[in-house]
Amino acid sequence: SNADEPILSFSPKTYSFRQDGRIKEVSVFTYHKKYNPDKHYIYVVRILREGQIEPSFVFRTFDEFQELHNKLSIIFPLWKLPGFPNRMVLGRTHIKDVAAKRKIELNSYLQSLMNASTDVAECDLVCTFFHPLLRDEKAEGIA
Repeated sequence: SNADEPILSFSPKTYSFRQDGRIKEVSVFTYHKKYNPDKHYIYVVRILREGQIEPSFVFRTFDEFQELHNKLSIIFPLWKLPGFPNRMVLGRTHIKDVAAKRKIELNSYLQSLMNASTDVAECDLVCTFFHPLLRDEKAEGIA
């Protein structure tokens, strides 16, 4: 891996689609508050890879999606990346409404990202974002 390539702060290492397999389908399946100790909503991303019958699930926060988008913008400054949902929050009383709206926006973002150029959609940063972490395996058992 290139030393200049940004890595994701929440992943211990970088992964590639050669290791993990290409993604056929990806979507934000649902969201939960209870599995995240920080009391923020966590989005459950459903991933179906080529050669898999059963989907896998990873659990990502809005901030982690934003980190992915920001780092893709650094790696691919000349590519037109999909628009990212804005960060505006309406206040604590409407937080569930914000989570529901973000689920739809993040899902749209993922669809656009996966339909982007192969250079972008299959880069190691995107693969790493969808690679299961130890916390995903623990939370999947709870879910």
